[in-house]
Amino acid sequence: MQRRSGSSIRKAIQQVEQIRAELRRILEEMNEVVRTLDQIEREKSATEAEIEALRESLRLLHREPSYGRHQHGSERREYREPRSNPAPTPAEPEELPTDEDEL
Repeated sequence: MQRRSGSSIRKAIQQVEQIRAELRRILEEMNEVVRTLDQIEREKSATEAEIEALRESLRLLHREPSYGRHQHGSERREYREPRSNPAPTPAEPEELPTDEDEL
């Protein structure tokens, strides 16, 4: 009976070792998930920081006095060169063809 008892204990030890190995594998997989989630969180934080920087830029643009923005725009218009293709001007009445010209 002693021998049988020893083999039962041996089997129990082997089962415990298998369970420990499986738990180590599961723990490693869980650590990989945590690393992945940490990476995602860092990327999300960076993206949120970029978005916030853009929002701040927009706020600064919105706070600019409208006088400053329009003044610059009107200065540009004052110095603008005439168009190279001016819009056609309406023909004067004497330039219009008459029925007599067609005959």
